[in-house]
Amino acid sequence: MRIQRRQLIIVPWSFLLILAIPFTYYPRIVDGDTQPWVMLGALVSVVIFGVVQKLKLNRIDIAMAFLCLFAILSNIPRVSVAEDAYRFIFNVGLFFLLWIVVPRTNDIYLSKILKITVVIWFFVGLVQNYMVSIGIPLDMPGRFVEGRGGVPSLTPEPSVYGMISVLIILCLSSMNPSGNRVYAVLGTISIYLSGSLLAFSALLLSFFRFRMRNYFLMAFALFTALALLYEFVEVPILSRATTISPDLLLFDPSINLRLGHNLFSMYENFSAELLFQNDLSFQSDYNAWAGGTGVFIDTKSNFVLSSIGGLVYSSGIFGLLICVLILHRSFISVKSNYQRAFKVGFVAFCLINPIAISNIFLMIYVMKPSEK
Repeated sequence: MRIQRRQLIIVPWSFLLILAIPFTYYPRIVDGDTQPWVMLGALVSVVIFGVVQKLKLNRIDIAMAFLCLFAILSNIPRVSVAEDAYRFIFNVGLFFLLWIVVPRTNDIYLSKILKITVVIWFFVGLVQNYMVSIGIPLDMPGRFVEGRGGVPSLTPEPSVYGMISVLIILCLSSMNPSGNRVYAVLGTISIYLSGSLLAFSALLLSFFRFRMRNYFLMAFALFTALALLYEFVEVPILSRATTISPDLLLFDPSINLRLGHNLFSMYENFSAELLFQNDLSFQSDYNAWAGGTGVFIDTKSNFVLSSIGGLVYSSGIFGLLICVLILHRSFISVKSNYQRAFKVGFVAFCLINPIAISNIFLMIYVMKPSEK
């Protein structure tokens, strides 16, 4: 009864955060992917909840608070570009707010807003795909380049659209396994519209979560049917998937950079990063290493295309421990050993890709317990 009473109080104070979820990336008022709407909603929620119920933190929350603080303090003195420092503080600060707010937010309302998000993003993506197919220019802020893949919907780029669609499907299936068939289908079509091979890989990986249940089989059948029509639409994801080869792993710029960033930050330079012996100039450090390999291409920014790699590179052992606690939270949120293995593995998959720890969809999946 105590938990139910707490959730009834939580509903109004988390309203701003819930309302902000479909608009995580738009409208855009600042540079970068994540806009301040989720940050503002989470911050207001924490303040109001603290006043109403005298917010109490458990030992893991306190440990995470110190890790985030030490991560920021270890980063700021070594950063030479103010924008990089701001981006890191925003990422870690928003992550901690979500760490506190998300598990204290009512599942019913989170589930409803995720369903609304799926529907909104699906229809926006569908309209964008139609515009592209009839030759209307699609001018979207962010990293979207027409002709290089699918459409971005209300996200910065198609791969983000696809990956978040996978995360939403998993969140809905975890919090409320029944009654989500329509949203699983819409989310799967969104993955198709994104044209993202990364998202498609995540979708295939997610089959292990469902053990090929009937409703997900239906979604997969629909996805396959749509993919077979790739010659008639502007998102030839199946033809892209069939071109994967060992050579592509070396010559496709996106895959080359993702592999290189992970290898450099989590192996080649790992010990120096843990002990804060790197100078936080990722672009120059990486390019010097990549040039010597004769395999990997130069990167064009200080952004690390790996969430865990970026954290370890920027904050050493503290960043690594933050990721360990994230994986630990994923582990304890599920009772079944099989589902534990899947959830930890999938979250790890997100962390070696550019899915930030401050991504609210990732944090909902991490923090919310699974019913199955």
